[in-house]
Amino acid sequence: MENKTPEKLNDLPASEILIRIKSGLIDPTLLDKSTRQTCVEVLIMEGYAHTLIASLFKMSDRTIRRDLVEIRQRNAVSASPELTKQLVGELIATERSHYASLKQIARIKDAYPDERTRAEAMAWKARKELLEKLFLIGYITTTDGLALNKSNVNKDSTANLSPEDADIRKRINDLPPIEKEKLREKLHKDILDLASKKAEQAIDADMKNEKEEIPPPESVS
Repeated sequence: MENKTPEKLNDLPASEILIRIKSGLIDPTLLDKSTRQTCVEVLIMEGYAHTLIASLFKMSDRTIRRDLVEIRQRNAVSASPELTKQLVGELIATERSHYASLKQIARIKDAYPDERTRAEAMAWKARKELLEKLFLIGYITTTDGLALNKSNVNKDSTANLSPEDADIRKRINDLPPIEKEKLREKLHKDILDLASKKAEQAIDADMKNEKEEIPPPESVS
């Protein structure tokens, strides 16, 4: 086992430290708390259970659990307009990349017609889901300028609702915040499932039409 001082050990990258620990070249008990937690965070992202991490670092389960709590606290972020802009920007950039890749697949001349059709449908679905998500968080407005989550929407207004719809709205407004979020997620999932089914039906219909348009092979006399 290497006889490195704790200071030198803590200067190594986490990936290198973990390789040496697994090889038996480093005593994990020599690591300081900060370096150990950095390594623990890497292992958690790789899917290691806390019990295996505790065994690897020769620590108690309780110590590793405390590390995990402190790691979560350190990584916690507060909601802010700037964070929202950054995350939305990432979402849009990722979707554009996926959309472009799918459109390229749909333009490959040697691809089968059903492959091109599916790529087109998936590109449309990716763009549609992005628009739905942006609408749900208030980044896209309706034609009258109202966003779904804008605070200026009068949730108690029932002037244009039937008694049944007004009663449903009241029940929804009376729900606890967490139940409202669960309901929103379920409705969003139902919308996406319906859109996906419609896309699949459209693909199947296109494939059927393409097969009907292909003339049968001529018989050889």
